[in-house]
Amino acid sequence: MFEAGAATASDNENARLNATAALQNLEQAKASLSLLLEGATAEEHQSVQASFQDAVAGKTKALAASEQAEASQKQARANYEKALVAKDQAELALSRTRLTSPVNGVILDKIVNTGDLVASGQAVYRIGSTDRLKVLLPVPDSEIKDWKKGQQVKVALYDETRHGMVSNIYPSTSTDTGRVNVEIIIANPQRDWLPGQIIKAAHQVTDKNGILVPAEAVINTGSKPFIFKDIQGKAVRTPVELGNQVVDNQLQIVSGLREGERIVIKGAESLFDGNAIQSEEGGRP
Repeated sequence: MFEAGAATASDNENARLNATAALQNLEQAKASLSLLLEGATAEEHQSVQASFQDAVAGKTKALAASEQAEASQKQARANYEKALVAKDQAELALSRTRLTSPVNGVILDKIVNTGDLVASGQAVYRIGSTDRLKVLLPVPDSEIKDWKKGQQVKVALYDETRHGMVSNIYPSTSTDTGRVNVEIIIANPQRDWLPGQIIKAAHQVTDKNGILVPAEAVINTGSKPFIFKDIQGKAVRTPVELGNQVVDNQLQIVSGLREGERIVIKGAESLFDGNAIQSEEGGRP
């Protein structure tokens, strides 16, 4: 038992001493019994019998102690096996609490909170790569013909400007907005632009040169848009051709207006051809 680790060195030594003493007592009892059988007195016979019984009792006690130690060893081994099973179960439970992402990236969103009950396969985090960002631009259906895959688009976030590339043009128009989503990919090697930020995008959709004028100066109620030029103090109705650019509520005019000509901006929708007009202070009619 000592070699198996179920008993201490002290227990081992005590058991050895008890066994030795029991054997010595047994030998003495046998010797006394032999003398008795050879003609000892009744008192000597009784003394020897008592010694013999004590020796037998000591041997029985030693055997009982040995059996008890063996039982303790078996119980210790059973406890050890039980502890191993508990350890395996704990490791299994711990492995089920560890979350491992199947892809490399950064955490974009935490979907559950501490203490929430989740089912197998339920998403708890949203993970993505921010080395490249995707932007969806809602382009009016009337302008989508000017967009092509591979074209560059200037994208601005606050004071920083980068160039993105058109990677996809969606095949359908939204019935709610009448616009088509154009997908643009932007390189983000430093990961300093973040998903969800609002950007501004500019795209050259025509090769025609033009002049940008305030949208309120263009009247578009008939078959063809027109403006009113200021010619010698009179409003002169002039048809124009609009381009595709719209910048800060200004429309592009590609024909019908030349640089340096004056036009009516404020109140143009209430004028008729030939009406007299008067410029405001600052020279703006």
